[in-house]
Amino acid sequence: MLLASLSMLGPFSIDTPFPAFAEMRGEFGVGTSEMQWVVSTYMLAFAAMSPFHGPLSDAIGRKPV
Repeated sequence: MLLASLSMLGPFSIDTPFPAFAEMRGEFGVGTSEMQWVVSTYMLAFAAMSPFHGPLSDAIGRKPV
């Protein structure tokens, strides 16, 4: 159950703001092209941190079953 929860965390974190795009656009007074920065920022942060999280999880996170 824990493994399933952790594996859904990544997709859930990017899919969460999509339904709120229209409300966020109205609240901040921006257009659709500016709202694309939300997705771009997430993807850039995900790409930048992947090389660090992989080796860290291999070195620290692996425990014998």
